[in-house]
Order: sequence, then structure tokens, then C-alpha cells
Amino acid sequence: MGNAMKRALYITLALLVCLPAFAQESRRFSEIQQADVLPENAVRLNEVQPISRELIETSVQRIAEQWNTANLEEVLADEFYDAQRLEDTLLSSAPRDAKLRVLSIQGQQVLQQYMLEGSRYSRVSVTVRTQAEFEDPQNGFQRREGTAEWILKIVETPNEEAQ
Repeated sequence: MGNAMKRALYITLALLVCLPAFAQESRRFSEIQQADVLPENAVRLNEVQPISRELIETSVQRIAEQWNTANLEEVLADEFYDAQRLEDTLLSSAPRDAKLRVLSIQGQQVLQQYMLEGSRYSRVSVTVRTQAEFEDPQNGFQRREGTAEWILKIVETPNEEAQ
């Protein structure tokens, strides 16, 4: 058998061995269904009222400020899933001097809205582009950008500021 023939045989065998690595499963994205449960005595609004851009920006900035002071639990909703784990992860993974800056708010969508005891409650999905800035001992000043979906719970009470 000639060298060219041996090379072709080796290449064919190598490709056959590698095929399972290329045969990765392609999965469809399926949204996890969640019960759209309202609190007791809440009334769902049939027509969703828009939330002002200013209110969204203020809420997002408030969250970033609390992240920077390590008081994130102050702005997390009571029903936020695994809040303690989030706090522990930030304390153990994020550099101590890291600061979070909001670069942009790219989109917003009201997911749910209802009235309860005279206040309007809104769950709003917001796409936020942020930048974490910190000083690395070996590499100097570092910036890490990221984009994430934040779900905000905004409570608007007549004659009071939204929370």
C-alpha cells in the first residue's frame, strides 16, 4: 500500500472517530410554563399600561447602585428565587472593588400588570447592557461588558413615587 493510500486511510479513520463529536444534538427552545398566579384580591388589567422610560431607568440605576454597595438584597423582591445564593455568589466571585455601570437599556416589555389595594403592580422585562469595572492586581484596570434580561417588579401608588 502506497503512502497516499495510507494517508487517505488514516484520514478516513480519524474522521470516523471524530464524527460523534460533530453529531451534537440540536434542541428546540421551549419556554418553561409558569402559572400566572396573582395575589389574592388582585385584579388583572385587561389593557396593559406602558411604564415610563424614566421610571425604568431609575429602577435599573437603583439596582446597579445597590450592587455596588453590596446591598443588593434591599432591592430584590421577596419572591426572588434563591436570593441568598445570588448574594453568596457575588461575594465569592466578584472582585471586591468591582463596580457595575449601566451602559444602556435596550428594550422593555410589560409581562404582567394588575391592581391591588389601589396600587398598580407591573412585572417588566428589561434588556440591560452593563459593564463591571475593577482593578486586577496582575493586569491592571479591567472592564467586562455583558447583556442580561432583568425582570423588574414596579409598584406605582397614587400620589407616591414608584418603588
